[in-house]
Amino acid sequence: MTLTTDTVRHADPARPGWRRRLGAHPAWIVISVILVLGLMTLQPLLAIPFVFLFLWLSGATLKDLRLRPFRARDLLVGVAVAAALQLINRLALLPLLAEFLPAAPSTAAAMGLVPGAWTAFLVFAPIALISAGFGEELAARGYAMTRLSALFGDGVAARWAMMVLVAVVFGLAHFYQGALGTAHAVAMGVALGALTLIRGSLWASIAAHGIYNVLTALLIVSGGLELLKRLAPWSAL
Repeated sequence: MTLTTDTVRHADPARPGWRRRLGAHPAWIVISVILVLGLMTLQPLLAIPFVFLFLWLSGATLKDLRLRPFRARDLLVGVAVAAALQLINRLALLPLLAEFLPAAPSTAAAMGLVPGAWTAFLVFAPIALISAGFGEELAARGYAMTRLSALFGDGVAARWAMMVLVAVVFGLAHFYQGALGTAHAVAMGVALGALTLIRGSLWASIAAHGIYNVLTALLIVSGGLELLKRLAPWSAL
C-alpha cells in the first residue's frame, strides 16, 4: 500500500486535531461561554454536564480549568475566606449598598429558610454546596473565566480582566435578587475570581462559595443574622 501525500498530512501528529482547532477558535470560545453562563443562570446543575461536553469538544481537560488535584489546604482556605466574606458583607458592604440600592423580597424566605427552620436548612445545605459551590464556580470561574482569558493570550492582564468581566456577568445572572442582590453577587464574583487566580486552583473558590451560602442559611435559621443586624444597626438586611 502506498501512502499518498494527503494521507501523510492527515496522520501528521504535529498537526492539531479538529477538537483542538475548534477549541482555539474565538467564535467557539465565545459561544460556548455564553451557553454555559446562560445555563448557569437557569440552574447551575444544568451547566455542569455541558462544561464537560464543551471541554471534550475543545480538546481540553479539567486541568485547563485550573482544577488541579484537591488539597486539604484548599478547603481550609475556603472556610476562612467564606467566614471573612460573611463578616465583611454583613457588617460593612451590604449595609453600605442598602443605603443606595433597593432590596428584592428575600429568596431565602421563599425557600423556607426562616428562623428555626432547621429541616429546611438540612435540605438546603447540600444543594448549596453542589449547585452554588461546584456548579456556579465550575461554570463561571472555571469555564468562562479560563476560556475567555485564553482567548486574549492567557497572560496576567487577560486573566484579571476576564475575572472582572465574568464577575459582572455573574452578578447580572442574579438579577432576580434585585439591585442589591446583583451588586452583592458582583462583589462575590470578584472575591471568588481573585481567590481562584491567587491560589491557582478552583477548589478554594468552590469551597468558599458553597460554605458561604451554607453559613448564610445557618445565620438565618439560628437567628445569628439578627445579632449581626444589631452589631450593624444601619443595615436593612
